[in-house]
Amino acid sequence: MKQYVLILLFMPTLVLAQNDKDRDFHLDKEFNVNLGGQVRLRCSDADVLVVGSSRSTAHVKIDRTVTTRGWVWSDETFSVDISNEDGNLDIRERANGSVSMALGSFQERYTIRLELPLGMSLSVDGDDGNYQISSLH
Repeated sequence: MKQYVLILLFMPTLVLAQNDKDRDFHLDKEFNVNLGGQVRLRCSDADVLVVGSSRSTAHVKIDRTVTTRGWVWSDETFSVDISNEDGNLDIRERANGSVSMALGSFQERYTIRLELPLGMSLSVDGDDGNYQISSLH
């Protein structure tokens, strides 16, 4: 009888843990941009690294990995909209919903790496997170 009770107690945890991958987001893509164009980034709680280089395209790499343990419920949705118009790039995070915990933990690892041509301008609208910007002349 104890075995059945333990199985019933841990089964929701196993089912909820499988849903972590549904909340993950990965993008690795290059975009054509104008060398004098603008990149607008809107995000929150991300570790952002922006590097200027002699490249002619913009390379965008976004990784978000969610790990939960225990009794965690979430109706959260996450996506990133990227618009590439007139040689400009607009990157906008879309996150909605909430995460609730009865017992457990929720961990998010969220990184954004932008490799941009030298001479592009950058506009960042973000809160929290860490921002490192180098070599954008």
